[in-house]
Amino acid sequence: MTKVKSIMTQTPLLSHYDARKETRVSADASKYGLGAVLLQKNKRGNEWKPVFYASRSLTPTEARYAQIEKEAFAATWACEKFAGFIIGLPQFTIETDHKPLLVLLKKKELNELTPRLQRFRMRLMRFSYKIEYVPGKQLCTADALSRPPLSKIDESNLVKEGEVSGYVNLVMKSFPASDMRLEEIKKEQDKDKNYHRSKNFAEQAGQQMQRKTTNSRDIGLSNMSLQ
Repeated sequence: MTKVKSIMTQTPLLSHYDARKETRVSADASKYGLGAVLLQKNKRGNEWKPVFYASRSLTPTEARYAQIEKEAFAATWACEKFAGFIIGLPQFTIETDHKPLLVLLKKKELNELTPRLQRFRMRLMRFSYKIEYVPGKQLCTADALSRPPLSKIDESNLVKEGEVSGYVNLVMKSFPASDMRLEEIKKEQDKDKNYHRSKNFAEQAGQQMQRKTTNSRDIGLSNMSLQ
């Protein structure tokens, strides 16, 4: 196990994060866990290199989600896990091997989704992303990470996810937001000076975190357990 972790953190396999490079978030869900990889193109632009790995077990309740909900959860959780890297990017790409997500997470009206999918969609609103279908055989790393996930669930992550879900539920109950309405809200936010100050503060905090993270050879593996 130690040898496997050592191999995965070697320079040829793990790359330093660079906000100027094209970025992808690869996410997948299995029956009992979630897996994700943050990827960036190398300097030559001909190969995608992993920057960060993540894995998470599902709670008994989450394990009973429908598969489409698990896949949406995987994409949402992956983006939140890598938020320090991807918030503020002009755009990044979410990779999924579940084609229905292309419609559910970008094209469908919010009021046409189930309550759980609505919440995942709302949690993704702070990110500027596009979503692409990738055949399962090309999504092997995220798939593999989802199958032997961490056996112990990080309680702090559950608390944070619960807080986010609670806030989203409050917003959802306040008004029925269509995609057009959400776009109008986003435009109004962009005009608000206080919003921009908060956004800039979050981006600066994220950049500081990125600099600290890239100085560690164990980047991305401190919370991952490989079975």
